[in-house]
Amino acid sequence: MNVSYASGKPSISNGIVIFFLIIFFPVGLLLLALRAIKHRNFTYQKASDLNIVAGIFFFFFALCCILYLNDVSDGANPGIFVFVFISLIFFLPSLICFMASRRIKKELNTRFNLYRVFIYDQGITSIPQLALSVSMNVPRVTNELERMSYLGLLPDVRIDFITSQIIPLYKQEPRPQEQDDHEPVSESTEEEELHEQFEEIFDHAFGQGPNSSINISDGNISINVNYGSGQPSINTNQKSTPKSNKPKTIACASCGAPATLKPGQSKSCEYCYAPLTYS
Repeated sequence: MNVSYASGKPSISNGIVIFFLIIFFPVGLLLLALRAIKHRNFTYQKASDLNIVAGIFFFFFALCCILYLNDVSDGANPGIFVFVFISLIFFLPSLICFMASRRIKKELNTRFNLYRVFIYDQGITSIPQLALSVSMNVPRVTNELERMSYLGLLPDVRIDFITSQIIPLYKQEPRPQEQDDHEPVSESTEEEELHEQFEEIFDHAFGQGPNSSINISDGNISINVNYGSGQPSINTNQKSTPKSNKPKTIACASCGAPATLKPGQSKSCEYCYAPLTYS
């Protein structure tokens, strides 16, 4: 974990950026742009960068206002147009950057709550799946999870950066399996039904004559009842219920991502490329 970034410390300190903005403005702008590039996947650092930009614009707005008021006090008349121009150039961008910073922080706190629900309530431990759930890229989600871990918002879990998995440090209770309505009838139910039909026909067959015979093979029941010469034989066939050929959704054993497979289909996971097989 990048402790420096996760702790909220920027790649280039605020003091250095502000110092060069005052001493040599172009170098300060270059450092600020370089810092923004390094923070492209660090949401909580972006809010800090926007606050600095807002502060810079507001500083120049205040400086221009002081010069404007100084000219007015000396008897000069710069005109209201100059004040409006100063406000549009410096104060308005400062206000926009400040509002954008607040919006980013609010959205970040909302995602923090979503991550906790996904991890602790729904049992999602795959970082790519979390990124898919919040519609963000994997590096940014990973950095936000690092920030949460540093702040103590993810207790009893550990982030594995090699496998992009969240490892629980507590024992998870097994979740109850829901029965799929589209699954075929279980084999035990089929055997019970065949057994009941078998007993009924068996008793009837052996009560009619000594030459009765019963054959059971591959889920079929064949009963021949012989009454002597000229008597027809009775054949009753019961076929087993065909199995379902509908597709179903399975979870990847490696990363937990969902995938829909057809019967007999095999493919690789879209996130970790682990083999998936319809079963």
